[in-house]
Amino acid sequence: MAVKRLTVYARQNEQSALFKAFKKLILLKKAGRFTKALAGYKLSVVEVSSKAKLQKLDDEERVTLFSNDGSELLPIVTLDNQIIKRGSFLSPKELSQLFDGLSLQIDDKKE
Repeated sequence: MAVKRLTVYARQNEQSALFKAFKKLILLKKAGRFTKALAGYKLSVVEVSSKAKLQKLDDEERVTLFSNDGSELLPIVTLDNQIIKRGSFLSPKELSQLFDGLSLQIDDKKE
């Protein structure tokens, strides 16, 4: 089974509930939870602080991130270096569709 790479590119210090939920999903996967639903996926986050940080990405990642006019719109979600969402994070419904019905409850209360 080929492993699919799901990557979220977000601004440094991003605080949205959906972003925090995705980071929590990564931690749960590392802890051995949701093994069936997340099988075959490598989940990662790239926090981008500036264009200088983007220069450190490999060529394929950089090409993926920038539109033809050279400007980025974060957040960007990619699956195997193909953009699947730009300008917002994956919703619980989209995550459920991607991960075999995995159901997430996201607490969006301010801390």
